[in-house]
Amino acid sequence: KFFGTLVLMTKYSFSNHRDLWRTEPYSKYVSLPKFGRFISRARFEAILSFIRFSSTSERNDVLETTSRWSVVSGFVDAINNHRRYYFTPSDHICVDESMSGCYGLGEDRIEIGLPHYVALDRKPENGCEIRTDACGKSGIMIRLKIVKGCGGNGDIPFEDQFSASTAATLRLVEPWLRTDRVVCGDSWFASVATASALMRYNMRFIG
Repeated sequence: KFFGTLVLMTKYSFSNHRDLWRTEPYSKYVSLPKFGRFISRARFEAILSFIRFSSTSERNDVLETTSRWSVVSGFVDAINNHRRYYFTPSDHICVDESMSGCYGLGEDRIEIGLPHYVALDRKPENGCEIRTDACGKSGIMIRLKIVKGCGGNGDIPFEDQFSASTAATLRLVEPWLRTDRVVCGDSWFASVATASALMRYNMRFIG
């Protein structure tokens, strides 16, 4: 409920998150979200005060660009491991790119906000790019890989053998290699090289 509430908060504009729990409207023409239906404000704030992500190194009170990802890397790894061990996807896995919108400061030259800010014309949002895969039948997301920018990815399995897009595809489906599943992807992932690489691991590709 807590993380679901965090996600839902991104859909509202507010000056203070406590406004989302208001029960008295500012105006009869504006409806209130009334987040108290999902979780009490006291419980939400108590959990929020104890949330801790991975530790990170500091340099002159400013997090280095490459190390700043460690603040969330452990959290993402925990999600991936949980999905790997407690959810079995169908015979179809869909790979894609997602954007987590950011409207604050970013870009590599700015030492606050996102360590790596992505703006692509073909995407409706700018911010943090995340490569994902999901079960093709249930739609449940099963693996996340943050695009950390040049030199910041850290996780480079397969890149010594394959192109960037092929290596990224293999990393996304790595837990399910050699399981005779079908991988579906758009033009960024689709290539003869990717299809050939997946065949080595007893998987098929549909672009």
